[in-house]
Amino acid sequence: MGSPLKVNPDLMQFDMQEGFFAVANPLVNNGVRLLSRPQKDILEKIDGQRDINEIAASVNMPFSAVESTINRLNLINAVTDGDVFEIQQYEVNNKFLTLWIHITDRCNLKCSYCYIPTIRKPTDIQEETLDGLRNKLLELVDLYDIEKISLRLAGGEPFSKFSLWKDWVANLKEHFENSPCYLHVGCLTNMTIMNDEILEYVQKYKIGLGISLDGINDWHDKTRIYINGKPSFKTVSQNIKRLQSLGIGFNIMVVASNNNIGGLLEATKYFIEHNIPFRFSDVKGEDFNRQEFREVLSACYQEIETAIESGYEFSRLHSLCDLNFGMVSPNACSMGKNGAAIYVDGGIYFCHTQFGDKEPLGGVISKDDLFTTIRKGQELFLAEEKHEDCMKCRYRLVCASGCPVYRTEDNKSPECELFHSVIPRIFYLMAKERLYKVKRFAGAA
Repeated sequence: MGSPLKVNPDLMQFDMQEGFFAVANPLVNNGVRLLSRPQKDILEKIDGQRDINEIAASVNMPFSAVESTINRLNLINAVTDGDVFEIQQYEVNNKFLTLWIHITDRCNLKCSYCYIPTIRKPTDIQEETLDGLRNKLLELVDLYDIEKISLRLAGGEPFSKFSLWKDWVANLKEHFENSPCYLHVGCLTNMTIMNDEILEYVQKYKIGLGISLDGINDWHDKTRIYINGKPSFKTVSQNIKRLQSLGIGFNIMVVASNNNIGGLLEATKYFIEHNIPFRFSDVKGEDFNRQEFREVLSACYQEIETAIESGYEFSRLHSLCDLNFGMVSPNACSMGKNGAAIYVDGGIYFCHTQFGDKEPLGGVISKDDLFTTIRKGQELFLAEEKHEDCMKCRYRLVCASGCPVYRTEDNKSPECELFHSVIPRIFYLMAKERLYKVKRFAGAA
């Protein structure tokens, strides 16, 4: 007789209707699987008492069919014939690097929730900082055989100082053109500054664009206005249309606050209609009605669920806060491991929220390589014990206790209750997306 089979207690199960079911293990990468009714019957017979032969007999199915289903479930660590379920191990990856590069403190907007401590000071990145950073990047590629580097140009408004960095990025792109290391450069922008030169440059050098947009029309203008108090939506909207007319891709980043919660559903409908990738994140450092946010998110996800039935690519087009779904992780972001933030003076920080408030971990002009400096942040900010509840939570590799900079005093995410409500819904939507892909494929066959 074989060993009894057990179901992972962290496994989530969903009735997808129409004779389909889904399971999701939130502790593994890509942990969603669809099940047919017979496969669901097999899963229901796994009770810690029966072995695979007894299960096959109880469902009156061939052993090979039961074995195939068990193997399918094993791929996401959903069942075991042992005493414990293996926990996915994470090692520091020396093959990729992500850097936030603070181009300037100057900004033409005064957003109500801006959390950059040095914002709107007349400070810009200097040539020696860019030169030092270039040298550090090239050194890192040689030392660690880096496969991918991702640079995020930010501020302030980075396009306000386009002339400062355009040649540097162009030269860096050309250097990496024939390198085994792939270089991606993105720009985090309020999209109020755009001209033909910038458009041509973005196309030529394949610059990714992350655009801050907090809603449609007046909803956006409740939080994102010019320094003189005038609204910015009209300009942002016009520039987005220019990007769309030229086929230039971009992502939208929406910061949800008490000022614009009421417009998130309208924004969701707009993003779905225009197939625009978008991310919702919670406002930091100010009062926030999380109960209302949860209710609005529920309505937004109902809209998305309907869109999935018509082919909407949910997993590709939407993300929420720093939650990890396809690639789970014990950390909410790469900071302190494979990522850091570079200030205008070349100081290297754990996170851009610490510019001007904390001492840098090092600088771009120093003897230490970037990874050595970056991981000083890991020692300082990621070494703290997470809350006991977090360590036991089935969502611990999806939420990762939230951003370490903004955790509560007991080391939880302030969005803990919200995430417990929303994460199952997102896994369900991921399963539904898979189901409708299967149905469309079957219909086309």
